[in-house]
Amino acid sequence: MDRIAFFIDGGYLGKALKNRFGSPRLDYAKLAHWMAQKVDPTGTILRVYYYDCLPYRSDSVTDEESRRHIDKRSFLNKLNRLDNFEVREGKLAFRGHDENGEPIFEQKRVDVQLAVDLVSLALRHATGKIGLLTADSDFVPAIQVSKDVGVEVVLFYVAGIGNLEELLNAADRRVEITRQDIDSFRRY
Repeated sequence: MDRIAFFIDGGYLGKALKNRFGSPRLDYAKLAHWMAQKVDPTGTILRVYYYDCLPYRSDSVTDEESRRHIDKRSFLNKLNRLDNFEVREGKLAFRGHDENGEPIFEQKRVDVQLAVDLVSLALRHATGKIGLLTADSDFVPAIQVSKDVGVEVVLFYVAGIGNLEELLNAADRRVEITRQDIDSFRRY
């Protein structure tokens, strides 16, 4: 029986849920259980790491910014209180405006923290299997290191969201998340 560690890129999951499934609210404990069944039905969940940022707040905080910040803080606190969940927060940096005048934001520290945690667990042999939910090819080197020390890496993804080619090639196994899957751990 292997212990399984999961790494969820919250920014990617949020974008995928919004763009493909209409922003459903999820039961994250059910999501973790579903992922564990896909990786190893006899395994146990060591931990589910969830990486994200609080929304940006300008120097002159608006009511809308304040509300979004409070809502996201509440969501992250609830996640952190689930059994075997741990939330890791980065920072959201303002990078200017695009050609349509829309603000551009960039997550900072999230990818590095995820990669460090993934490689650290793999090198310490704290887990024999890793489930990774992301579409960021920056994680390919971390996947390779984990595989090199004998850890199986299973990629969870939503088709059509993100640049998946390199990740699909790097992972040992791949699990596409479909609308039917989303419906099975949707919170009503």
